[in-house]
Amino acid sequence: MAMAQQAKPVQASESASAVLRAEQLSRYLFAENWCRDKAVLELGCGQGAGCKLLASYGAKSIDGLDPSEDLVKVAQTEAPENTRFHHGPYLPLPFEDGVFDTVIALDLLDRISERELLLDEIGRVLSENGVLIVSISS
Repeated sequence: MAMAQQAKPVQASESASAVLRAEQLSRYLFAENWCRDKAVLELGCGQGAGCKLLASYGAKSIDGLDPSEDLVKVAQTEAPENTRFHHGPYLPLPFEDGVFDTVIALDLLDRISERELLLDEIGRVLSENGVLIVSISS
């Protein structure tokens, strides 16, 4: 007779973490159609997990920008060939005018005090028919 295995109780923090990861993944899945064969900029790229996921969606090129030098160093360790990570401030954005087809800012704008200036900068670096994808924490 087989013994039933007892399920390991799920801790509240584990459950919340899983929900957060699923929520973050859904945002990147939403962005997929606007990244394929496009030049993409992710603001607040952190350790680069999102940029690496976007690279797997077939983005032509991806640039990730984050103000944390330590996080960018981690991101650079396993960067896909078409992906570059940059350390620096969001204002001004360190890119030429009109170079990105898609800019992604997930859970970022609500944490920036000068969001109108950042939106102007995003508009500057977006191509003529470029797309901005934004999410705000609830």
